[in-house]
Amino acid sequence: MNEVFTAIFSKFKTPTSDLYSRIGGRLFLGEAPQGAEYPHVVYFLISGTTDWDFGATMNFDEMVIQFNLFSNKNSASEVNNMYDNLKTLYDWCTLSPGVGYTSIYMRREFSNLLRDTEEGVWMYSVQYRVLFQS
Repeated sequence: MNEVFTAIFSKFKTPTSDLYSRIGGRLFLGEAPQGAEYPHVVYFLISGTTDWDFGATMNFDEMVIQFNLFSNKNSASEVNNMYDNLKTLYDWCTLSPGVGYTSIYMRREFSNLLRDTEEGVWMYSVQYRVLFQS
């Protein structure tokens, strides 16, 4: 599983990543540190399963990864721009998970925008289904 998280972060750090530039490199696994500067993104595993192909000696790892995009601006424009950058970076991308794995796809499946009016923070939740062959 560590290979998947590393591959997601490596893709994020590419020199041409508009998302990296927009959020100042603040992509966190699991949770953001207390007092983390806005805007930032947190990603984590929702679920993971394995499967196999009866006709070959292939195993598949399928997981759902969620990205939560956070902005403390009054309007939703910043978090919407972050969402567009996330889509550009990860929709149907190829990841490099490391030795023994082949990236099949990373497909966006779900997104939801909400505002915490008490905290004054926008949160865009985006889920991706990721499939690897091992």
